[in-house]
Amino acid sequence: MVLLVVLILSLVLCSIAVSVAQIKLPRKYDGFPYSDDEAGEGSIMVEAFLDPLCPDSKDSWSPLKQALHYYSPNVSLIVHPFPLPYHSNSYIASRALHIANKINSSTTFPLLELFFRFQEKYYNDQTLNMTRASIINDITNLAILAVGNSSLLAFKDGFKDPETNTAQIISFKEEEEIPRTRKKDQAIPRILVGLRT
Repeated sequence: MVLLVVLILSLVLCSIAVSVAQIKLPRKYDGFPYSDDEAGEGSIMVEAFLDPLCPDSKDSWSPLKQALHYYSPNVSLIVHPFPLPYHSNSYIASRALHIANKINSSTTFPLLELFFRFQEKYYNDQTLNMTRASIINDITNLAILAVGNSSLLAFKDGFKDPETNTAQIISFKEEEEIPRTRKKDQAIPRILVGLRT
């Protein structure tokens, strides 16, 4: 009986160890910083969770940027792509943001704004009869307006890259697991935008 309990506990512990070993922890802070400027002393970090194909995210983007510019340099912004499940193509669009960011981080926000501008094109009803591959191809063609023609192959390959997939999968899950500090043991005040409770 004791041997059976030890065997079961060993199996449970081994499965937990294997599960934990498969989680890739990010090397850097998650999200896309709106500016390369460091958050200054006494500044506030606004973290916006935006779905590139959500009308509410689109409506919040312009006022958010206006507030950021008005209160700069006392406020910094990080955008977290947060695909909502009822926008069928949001995961692909959010992953496209990770691809653009990996190719050239200066193209991430122009691509986000292109998604906001043309998001109706990717709504569920408009893409109902399209394959996933054709939606990816269409999003790639849109993204080229932000990243440039010279990055076409790199952008297409980004959808085959497991790193961009992993980045999108864990993008919103790691939010509370990585401490936000600007100096050792000094927390950055944060405001979360785009989360409904």
